[in-house]
Amino acid sequence: MPLLSVSHQQQKQQSDCLAACASMVLDYLRIRVEYTRLLRLLRIGPIGAAFGNLTALETLGVSVLVDEGRSVDDITNHLLSGLPVVVFLDTAELVYWNYEHTDHATVVIGIENGQVILNDPEFSNAPQYCSVGEFELAWMEKDNLFAVISLA
Repeated sequence: MPLLSVSHQQQKQQSDCLAACASMVLDYLRIRVEYTRLLRLLRIGPIGAAFGNLTALETLGVSVLVDEGRSVDDITNHLLSGLPVVVFLDTAELVYWNYEHTDHATVVIGIENGQVILNDPEFSNAPQYCSVGEFELAWMEKDNLFAVISLA
């Protein structure tokens, strides 16, 4: 599966990974929104925001599906339809995070050769890679939550 061409954006503060992910996906959909507006819309606070706050993006005229996945196949199906997937992870399971724990949102842009490919807003370099097994552990810790933002 080819990687989706999602431009990477680094989060501006420790607590705004969700806003950075929303910004990446909205940019992919060619919807321009000021980052400060996303911070307000998603109600980003000093320790972040609830993953479900992504539904507030519907006020921008997009559709937002927030759901619990059953398997990585759910993510793959959305990628195959050309849509990046925002996921909620426990980074303690990820080697590239050096097993440091934080609740974190990131954008899946592809899955190939047993690797999940992520635009992780915490890092300046992208994409990041992790094994499907590693990803599944990190994702399972956060109830397999994912979100798909699409044009309405």
